[in-house]
Amino acid sequence: MKNVKGQITLFVIIGIVIIAIIAIFLSMRSQVSETKPVSKGVDVEPVQLYVESCIKSVGEDAIVFTSRQGGYFELPELSTTDYFSNTAYYFSIDKNLMPSQERVEKEISKYMDNELFFCLKNFEDFRKEGMDIKIANISTTTLILPSSVLFKVNMPLTIKTQQAKTGLSDFSGSLENIRLKTIYNITKDMTEEQMKKFDSICVSCILRMAIENDVYIDIQRLGNDTILFTITDYNSKIKDEPFEYMFANKYNLTGATR
Repeated sequence: MKNVKGQITLFVIIGIVIIAIIAIFLSMRSQVSETKPVSKGVDVEPVQLYVESCIKSVGEDAIVFTSRQGGYFELPELSTTDYFSNTAYYFSIDKNLMPSQERVEKEISKYMDNELFFCLKNFEDFRKEGMDIKIANISTTTLILPSSVLFKVNMPLTIKTQQAKTGLSDFSGSLENIRLKTIYNITKDMTEEQMKKFDSICVSCILRMAIENDVYIDIQRLGNDTILFTITDYNSKIKDEPFEYMFANKYNLTGATR
């Protein structure tokens, strides 16, 4: 009987010890929680959406700006100097100067890299809400697709609040129903046709290309030796305006049409 009582007493003591250990553990964890608040995740979706809206807006400006300069962000040395229409030469005397599609994509990317920061306005609205956002270098990859233009932007962001810290780096945006690739292919065909005969313009060829691709091609003389070509696509609109692409050709003589 004494042995049974002794065993019960031992179990009671063990139970008290276990309860005491649990109580001490919970107390310590509570103290840690008071001195170190549990971090909560940062809601980055509003930042993501804000950046992507800027990518789309700046992307539209990039397409308009570079397309009026023959696909360039910075005009090459061989360009027109007309007060109203400064654009790149695609043909000069006897040389094909047309940029590759990859070059045009890089020029559009340069525009995005230079101008996106200004659209973001240093995330002022988010800073007012208690977010501290730091921006690293912006690097854009542009892809000209059959009926759209895609932008992939690498822009490392460090986002801090009082509770947590996180990061974002990869963003994307696209412009749909923009036939930049079609327009580029038309300019390529026009330039290749020009290289067949240096001193004349194949007006019938240009008319055929315009009809086949459902665009309007305007020919305007700039001085005695330069022709400005403007391709207008009413099927592609940016900010409610028809999409325009310009380039120029320079000739040795006045030239005749054929």
